[in-house]
Amino acid sequence: MRRFGYEEERSWYDVAQICQNGHVANDATQKYPDQNKRFCDKCGEPTIIDCPACVQPIRSEYHVAGVGVLDAKRVPALGGEQTQRLLDPDAVANRLMEEWMP
Repeated sequence: MRRFGYEEERSWYDVAQICQNGHVANDATQKYPDQNKRFCDKCGEPTIIDCPACVQPIRSEYHVAGVGVLDAKRVPALGGEQTQRLLDPDAVANRLMEEWMP
């Protein structure tokens, strides 16, 4: 189970999901499977995660063991005070402390 700010004990490559026209549907299918799409939002073509030529997973982000990253592009679209609380450095530090310190 992953916790906020925690990475696994090993380094690993994530798998990208692209459409047949090359548009990226999800650049982290293993880390964010809820964002996988059967069809491209831009052109409607089916998406793939394996290279059709070599039948290997399409490598994407490299996750380094023990290193957590706050990924701004994954921040949900919230408004006003919610966004300020979500991105406030003190609030982020407090949430991380709550996760790591029982």
